[in-house]
Amino acid sequence: MLDSPEAFGSNYQREYARTDEDWSRWIANGATFLAETTTTVGLVAAVPDRDDRGVVHLMAMWVDPSARGTGAADALIAAVVAWASARDARTVRLHVEKNNARARRVYERHEFRATGNEIAGSRHGFTEVEMERASISSGTLGDSSRRKSVAVATAHQPRVSSPGTRRGD
Repeated sequence: MLDSPEAFGSNYQREYARTDEDWSRWIANGATFLAETTTTVGLVAAVPDRDDRGVVHLMAMWVDPSARGTGAADALIAAVVAWASARDARTVRLHVEKNNARARRVYERHEFRATGNEIAGSRHGFTEVEMERASISSGTLGDSSRRKSVAVATAHQPRVSSPGTRRGD
């Protein structure tokens, strides 16, 4: 968030101020996936919609600048789509900063399409575009050529792990 604050709907200070309890509540019914090499180079959260169990929200996507372009984002998105599919969701929905062309391209590569809905972000002047990927239980999981590069076993290629579904108390 510090290296590219314009790409996020929140800011470092706000997220840093969250307590462990805040984080636990936020992802209580969801999952968090990590892209790792020798350290964590990316993360993404997946949370079912409160009102429609057929929708999963892809949230809080972040990839370290050193891992951008390596396939880490592709692997994280594929992990969320697979998790949503296993839950019998029919749609994965996300919001992305309107001017973040690079992020929009990676989501489009995974069959996400803008819905036409835009919302004011939490920061002044920040507009989020809603994107969805429908029919997630069928079709491909995005650009397979990129994912294959992630699967190659080299020291610098990220792998995705999940610490499991977290439950809040």
